[in-house]
Amino acid sequence: MVFSLIAYKPESDDYCMGNHFDHYSSDFRLLTTENEDELFDELVFLYSREYGTGEDPYTITILINGRQISDITEDQRITFTCISRRAFVRAEKVKTDRINQRKADQLANEEKCKKEKEASDRAQYEKLKIRFG
Repeated sequence: MVFSLIAYKPESDDYCMGNHFDHYSSDFRLLTTENEDELFDELVFLYSREYGTGEDPYTITILINGRQISDITEDQRITFTCISRRAFVRAEKVKTDRINQRKADQLANEEKCKKEKEASDRAQYEKLKIRFG
């Protein structure tokens, strides 16, 4: 089977109450492969993509042997469905891991800042203690 994946993300803007906050460029991705793993990896990338506020997501079109999903055989449909579902599950794990990593990084940064402030406060205390007895 030859898989063709076409993904397009239109240009979009983020507006709030008439104010322009951000602009997002369009993007086009094309993959043609016979390798199911390549299709899987590309789907995981597209499904796990984070979008900004007001950013339009990718529109994904899949062709199998040049035909749309509605025009393929049952075996081909089952194969694609399995790949797509596995990719969706993996993408959810990627998103969860990304969120957990951000939380861990934030906690580590907060702890580092707390220790630095404590060290600075102790040094200041020692200076004042020496100065004023």
